[in-house]
Amino acid sequence: MENTPQTPDADCWNTIGIWGDRKCPELDRWLHCRNCPVYQEAGQRFLERPAPEGYLERLAQELAAPSPADTGPALSHFVFRVADAWLAVRTGEVVQVSPLRPAHRIPFREHEVFKGLVNVDGALELCASLHALLELKTPGTFRLRKSRNAVPRLVTLQHQDARWTFVADELHGRHSCPAGHLRPAATNAGGAGDRFLLQAFSWEDLEVRCLDTQALFLELDRRALA
Repeated sequence: MENTPQTPDADCWNTIGIWGDRKCPELDRWLHCRNCPVYQEAGQRFLERPAPEGYLERLAQELAAPSPADTGPALSHFVFRVADAWLAVRTGEVVQVSPLRPAHRIPFREHEVFKGLVNVDGALELCASLHALLELKTPGTFRLRKSRNAVPRLVTLQHQDARWTFVADELHGRHSCPAGHLRPAATNAGGAGDRFLLQAFSWEDLEVRCLDTQALFLELDRRALA
C-alpha cells in the first residue's frame, strides 16, 4: 500500500504517523503509533544497538553518584483533557480507549450528564458527559496545550464493579508521578467539579487535577437513575 512502511527502519511515525501528517492507514486500527508493531520493532532494534563509546563508563559514574531525596513511590496516572481542563485518573482504572461512537438515548433518562448507552467493541456501556457534570463548557479556566493528539476519543473507566464511558477531547496517556509531587488541587471557587478532585500535579507547566473516581461514579449513578 502506498506510503505504508515496509520495514521497522522506516521513520513512518514522524512522517505519516501520529507525529507527522497522520495519513497512515493503520492509525484507525492502532489509534497510536506506540501500539503499532512497526514502531515496537523499531524500538526493539534501537534498544539492541551497540552502546556508544564511553557510554558504559558514564553510566557507571551516574549509578555511583548519591541518590536524590526520596519523593515516594511513583504513581501511574492517565492524563486527558476535557474542554480546557487537564485531568487524570489512576491508570489501572482505564479499561479501554476507543474511537468516537454515538450514544443511544434511553427513554425517560435523558439529561445533560447521562447520555445513554454507547457501543464499545460490541459491549453496551453507560455513557456520561464530563463536560456537563464538571461544568467545563467555557474555555479560559485552564491553559490549552497545543498538540497533534487533540483527537476526541471514548474513554471507559472501571471502579470496583461499575463502568462508565465518556468523551475526552485530547489524550496524553500514561504519566508517572512520584507520590511526593502530589499536592492539594486548587479549587474553582465552589465550582461543580471541586468535590470530585483529589490532588494535583504539574506536567509541562500545566496543573493536572486527579479525579476521585469513586465520588464521580456515585454521582453518575445517581444522575442515571434520576
